[in-house]
Amino acid sequence: MKETSKTRTVLQNVRLSYAHIWEPAEDLNGNLKYSVSLIIPKDDKANLARIKKA
Repeated sequence: MKETSKTRTVLQNVRLSYAHIWEPAEDLNGNLKYSVSLIIPKDDKANLARIKKA
């Protein structure tokens, strides 16, 4: 059984790309999933550190 992580991270000043957060999108296998891609500037060390810590 897959164990889910309960880590919560708050990021600031990021942009969303391909956001499927209100309605799930179908993947190649036909499964419906919520997803988002984050665009984070390379020089934003604070957000990158939060992600690595999580």
